[in-house]
Amino acid sequence: EDYVQDLKNIIFQEKLGTLYEKTIRIQKLAKKIGDYLEVGEETQKNTERAAYLSKADLVTKMVDEFTELQGKMGMEYAKHSGENEIVSTAIYEQYLPRFAGDELPTTTAGSILSIADKLDTIVGSFAIGIQPTGSQDPYGLRRQALGIINIILDKRLNLALGELIDFALYIFVEELGLVFDYSSVKKQIVDFLNGRIKNMFSDMGIRYDIIDGVISTGTDNIYDLKVRADKLNQYLEENGLTEILSTFNRVISLAEKSNSTNVKRDLLIEGAEIELYDAFNDIEEKVLNCLDKKEYDKALELFIGLKGPVDNFFDHVMVMVEDENLRENRLSILGKISKTMLLICDLSKLVK
Repeated sequence: EDYVQDLKNIIFQEKLGTLYEKTIRIQKLAKKIGDYLEVGEETQKNTERAAYLSKADLVTKMVDEFTELQGKMGMEYAKHSGENEIVSTAIYEQYLPRFAGDELPTTTAGSILSIADKLDTIVGSFAIGIQPTGSQDPYGLRRQALGIINIILDKRLNLALGELIDFALYIFVEELGLVFDYSSVKKQIVDFLNGRIKNMFSDMGIRYDIIDGVISTGTDNIYDLKVRADKLNQYLEENGLTEILSTFNRVISLAEKSNSTNVKRDLLIEGAEIELYDAFNDIEEKVLNCLDKKEYDKALELFIGLKGPVDNFFDHVMVMVEDENLRENRLSILGKISKTMLLICDLSKLVK
């Protein structure tokens, strides 16, 4: 613990402050992640303690001489200083995985600490305009992003990355007074992480169009994206979707013209539109229940059951009629169907 104050004398990065300032940021971010995951009080306490001590070994002569021992010596020093096993192990695990195929953290505290450390570096680097270009990646941001993704998938952590990026950016503003284009920087970080997710999922054998389809749902929960992609990938391999893609692409295309998803039942005058509206109402709650259970394949199967009523609707109902009320109401039906479908996957991204 005595070494922590010495971190004030070591610059982490000129615009991102000292290692001590990074330590405080990691501690705050680790607490946020722990709160988000609703970890137990003891785990939260151990994680915050490990975060506070995480960089202390960097000012020791042993790590100064043998930099590859960072974290490992921290674990040993922590044990000899009377820290418990969880805290000591987490100090070592903050650097895992160090390379492709490396071991992953085994403890919850170590997993949270590793994510916090890596996310702080990624977010801070993008905030000051440092990001990978081509083969250049001096801060190893790609490797750190892959580390975050691997830990989340291995531990099946339900984390909304958008909220964590928001919080990490806020810390930089609060602690260092950094000034940057917030929306632009956040988008760059999200796009960067999505790029790594796409590459990793593709290496796992998931179809590229399914990857695009699930990412287009807007969810930023990496574990949820993987479950969704796996189930839809398997479903398509077994059943295919050739027959329904054109049907639902038409729904999506027209739904973009809708201004509302509020359908007025009394304005439904054609038999085909009443049939479609009733058919959708019959499956809507079932679909949402499937989504809650992460049963995305079952949700998709329910949606595929709408093909008949949708085709019948397009065959017998003119959507873009002159009567504004009828036109908006029919577009609202399609908007409602499209909005719910996008909770599963953007079928317009899929290819035959």
